[in-house]
Amino acid sequence: TDTEHTVEKLGKNTTYRFKLRAHNEMGASSYSADVSYTTKPGRPKPPPKPQVKGKVRATSCKVIWNPPDDTGGSPVTSYELEMDGGAGYQSVYRGEATEFLFDELQPGTTYRVRVASVSAGGIGDYSETCFVNTDPVVPGPPSPPRLVDKPKKKLPGSALALAWGPPHYDGGAIITEYEIDMR
Repeated sequence: TDTEHTVEKLGKNTTYRFKLRAHNEMGASSYSADVSYTTKPGRPKPPPKPQVKGKVRATSCKVIWNPPDDTGGSPVTSYELEMDGGAGYQSVYRGEATEFLFDELQPGTTYRVRVASVSAGGIGDYSETCFVNTDPVVPGPPSPPRLVDKPKKKLPGSALALAWGPPHYDGGAIITEYEIDMR
């Protein structure tokens, strides 16, 4: 008969005690000595989606998250927080805290934020994505007006055609109009 058996559907990171006895036509032997074995921990499940805490500012915001419902059978030891501002996800924090203050963000930008739990079982999958939109700010100044040599339409002698370049920095929002001040 077979001298090997796989016990399935056991809990993660759980200790179980085993003992054996043999049977033949005459009956059952006494039990073997007890032995204890522990299953390996599993990877933690993803934490719930991170949330913004407080006001999102032009260059900063605070994000919080909760631990996962299923830790894989061993305690969460840290969290891995990633952010994507348009160039792909990058790790921005690894530690025990369940909140993080983002600073040095760009105004008028959409960021994607996600978090994963880390335990003895490894790093779990990432949470659902939290979207953060920073507030725009006023744009930089446009280039100074310059006189156009050949305007698009014929002007009377008492008119000047002016042109300028857009600001180098739009403040994170589309430029909607220009204002000319004349003295």
